[in-house]
Amino acid sequence: DVFDACIVVLSVLDASVLSAMEVNSNLSALRVFKTVRLFRALRIVRTFEVFHSLRVLVGTVAAGFAALVESMSLLMIVMLVSALLLSQSLAGTLQNESVDQEMRVWIYQHYGTASRSAWTFFEITFSGGWPMYVRPLVEQLGFGYAVFFFFYISVVVFAMIRIITAIFLKHTLTIASMDMEM
Repeated sequence: DVFDACIVVLSVLDASVLSAMEVNSNLSALRVFKTVRLFRALRIVRTFEVFHSLRVLVGTVAAGFAALVESMSLLMIVMLVSALLLSQSLAGTLQNESVDQEMRVWIYQHYGTASRSAWTFFEITFSGGWPMYVRPLVEQLGFGYAVFFFFYISVVVFAMIRIITAIFLKHTLTIASMDMEM
């Protein structure tokens, strides 16, 4: 196969050309040859039954990389739009003197700017600690925030994350079945 032919040619070059070079020569060429030899050694790994799980894992990551990028892009867009919506809805509260000063500081620290709000939504989505970011808004500012976060948590945290997990599980099972057929 072509890959093996390239390996053989590069190995011959490695043995003949690099041995004739001086010690102070360009080491980047040596690194390229060593990397190619490493890939050749890694090809041997696929023949060992011990590495079956590793092959499935690597195959799944490689096959699911496009799905990962698309899923994370969609998730990030939904998180950013939600963060901006909430940040804008809380902008008036930050300037409202009737709201407790401590609460306004808390709102600013979590939702006061686009970047702070985006980071808070990242934590809400992935950390599982969303009640500590939601409860103060609901208790002190009103039930409208409960409705907003009910839909956000239901759609994003539960539904979208579960669908993304199912996509990767499907990729894993497909790769595992293809690997078993080999």
